[in-house]
Amino acid sequence: MDELTAAMEALQGRVASGDLDPWIAGNEFVADFDGPMPPFVHYVVNVEELSTEAHAAFCDPLVMEIIGRALGPDHWLFVMDGAALLEWAATQPGGPEFVDRLQRVAIDQTEPGKRNATGPMVGMSDSGRAMFRRFPEQQPTHDASDPETDWAMIAAW
Repeated sequence: MDELTAAMEALQGRVASGDLDPWIAGNEFVADFDGPMPPFVHYVVNVEELSTEAHAAFCDPLVMEIIGRALGPDHWLFVMDGAALLEWAATQPGGPEFVDRLQRVAIDQTEPGKRNATGPMVGMSDSGRAMFRRFPEQQPTHDASDPETDWAMIAAW
């Protein structure tokens, strides 16, 4: 656990220092702080690909089986293959249009206490990797052309 903690803290430091691409932190580097504070990276995406320690901890078949038994068959983890998820979604009824909307339609992504942010639910990094966002506060933008369809997309995602 100490090795994993040290590896995760090192990744956060590398993102904050600019050593890793900003998309690794979901493009949300810094929260608004009172007074002088160094950048704080609150999460690092794709840790299982960036760190052998994280891959060993999160992708081990035994760990995945234990998690599945503890949480049940409908459990959800953030360790996923984004490209495979989009490919699968595109094969479902209405999937190609759904995936297109996920990548094209801007929604309000403002989190409580953070700066205003809008953008699609699925973006692409400079290296071509899919970046996903999903949290309860997402909603259609104030000037959405079709807010009802946007709400349906958000709920389906």
